[in-house]
Amino acid sequence: YDVMESRPDLLSRTDAASIHTTLVHQIQLFTSSFWGVKWQLWNGNNWTPYLCVAALEWAIVFWHEERTMAEEVLSIVNDIMWLHRPYFTEDGVYSEGVAMYTYMSLEAQFAMDALHRASFGSPVAAIDAKALNKVARWMAASMSSDAYLIDFGDSHRKRGWDMTVVEAATFGRNASSVLPIDRDVYRHISSTMYGSGGFYTNP
Repeated sequence: YDVMESRPDLLSRTDAASIHTTLVHQIQLFTSSFWGVKWQLWNGNNWTPYLCVAALEWAIVFWHEERTMAEEVLSIVNDIMWLHRPYFTEDGVYSEGVAMYTYMSLEAQFAMDALHRASFGSPVAAIDAKALNKVARWMAASMSSDAYLIDFGDSHRKRGWDMTVVEAATFGRNASSVLPIDRDVYRHISSTMYGSGGFYTNP
């Protein structure tokens, strides 16, 4: 929206105003979920980062036009994400299961970290980089020899990886640092990616 709205002749004033009004209404649903203690934010599961990344995008887009509301949204995102942190255990397990909901959580957190750093110069404090590094080894260990992920928790039978597991392994580390997964795990990930049936990836 902000890209189109800032370019002359791409979006009419009427359309821009209509979109603006709709997006403000949508973010009010998010803030009302927070202040109303609604389950989709307050239970802390995969829905929390999934909704928070969209809210963070909204705050960045409307930072100048709707500053007061954007600051409120930013505060909510940074506060409520602490409820999601315990879903990653000390030994690297994501408690909702290894398949789709791990990916929903990881993708949202990767995006939030990148957006927050680029826009505000700091990471989201509630995102635990070390926990995300550990989850990569657990994800690899949860895959059977036929490249299917073992059912666990609220998960479904899935086959193959995308790059999310590698992103998790390297999250929060300098790009020049040593990859924090050993050679055998790396070969295991590579072999299960090759010719696999694919994996859920947020479009």
